[in-house]
Amino acid sequence: MKPDIPPQMVRAEAARHRAALAKTDLLNTVGELKARMAPAAIAKRTADTVTDKAVGGATKARTAAQSRPLMTGMIAAGIGIAAGLGLRRKLKKGTHHDG
Repeated sequence: MKPDIPPQMVRAEAARHRAALAKTDLLNTVGELKARMAPAAIAKRTADTVTDKAVGGATKARTAAQSRPLMTGMIAAGIGIAAGLGLRRKLKKGTHHDG
């Protein structure tokens, strides 16, 4: 501290400096909040969450299918038969024309 500067002025300058730092910090925080709350940022976070959950679900399904191959095969066969019957009905309806 210089002897020709009164202590009150030194304290006042220090307070102004702390206030400037606090203002800068607050403005940075507001800027970060604005960026996080932007619609594009919210949409990206939502898409990331959905993707993560979908990948997790697919991984669990694969693990379950690998641990029960017979059951998985039976379910797949049932789905294939149901789909085939549905397709057969559609094809039969499409070949009959009222005239």
